[in-house]
Amino acid sequence: MNKKVCAVVVTYNRLALLKKCLHNLFNQVYGISHILIYNNNSQDGTTEWLDKLAQQRDKCFVYNSSNNLGGAGGFSEAVKLAYKLTKDDYLWIMDDDTMPTPNSLNELILKTNSLNYQFGFLCSSVLWKDQSIVNAPMLEIPNWYQGLEQGVLRVERATFVSILFSRQIVAEIGIPSADMVIWGDDSEYTTRISTKYPSYLVPQSQVYHATPIKSVTIINDDIKRLSRYYYGYRNNLVVARLYAHKRRVVRIIIEDILLINRIIFAKTDHKLKRLSTIFRGLWSGLWFRPRILTVND
Repeated sequence: MNKKVCAVVVTYNRLALLKKCLHNLFNQVYGISHILIYNNNSQDGTTEWLDKLAQQRDKCFVYNSSNNLGGAGGFSEAVKLAYKLTKDDYLWIMDDDTMPTPNSLNELILKTNSLNYQFGFLCSSVLWKDQSIVNAPMLEIPNWYQGLEQGVLRVERATFVSILFSRQIVAEIGIPSADMVIWGDDSEYTTRISTKYPSYLVPQSQVYHATPIKSVTIINDDIKRLSRYYYGYRNNLVVARLYAHKRRVVRIIIEDILLINRIIFAKTDHKLKRLSTIFRGLWSGLWFRPRILTVND
């Protein structure tokens, strides 16, 4: 019996990338039953283009938000909508800069069968344009090898760049937390799942992440993007507090302190702004607790 899949894409002001992403979804070897596109109040013509798309393709659901809810808010609402608007067995979620290969979904579905449907989430191997690995998931230590017989690796968390999970998981675990705002909502949600159910990386399922720069950090990133790092450092510490051993919390704090030291001696501009961003993120991460909502909230 074929399982039905709803692909879920969150987009914001990247129409060219969105078109490529959707083209790849329309041409999957394993046919997608529905595609839900959550438009986070884009101002680049995305809304008008999506309205026309929805009229041409009946399996596409389009939601044009009147506000930009951030990445976390977008995924939170998108997962809720996909759950309510379809009865599909699985949700396959991604950003608009995720470029699936033709066999990406088919490989994930094959593993749902070989794992006897006993898993929390499955994630794809993510490549950059030079074929190098990016967005690598965190292995489940010490149980990473569990699943090798099925050709998968057990993982603890992954990013929202090709993640597959069942509607039953959504009903039980809830939806991604909008309170995370950006950078870390995927870590929290996938860790929330993997603490209850074994979850796996499927190396045979490959997607490309169409980011313009492979690696950028708070040391060298544009000053206009620093507000994102506040949430990144806050959310990283929060996820460790909620789900990991205290040793990981301590390790994260030490690593961030060492990063502060690197910034002090680095040849970069706006040092005070960069340093204060890390300090504020760490401080907030010590007490902040995101709300965990269900599809009915």
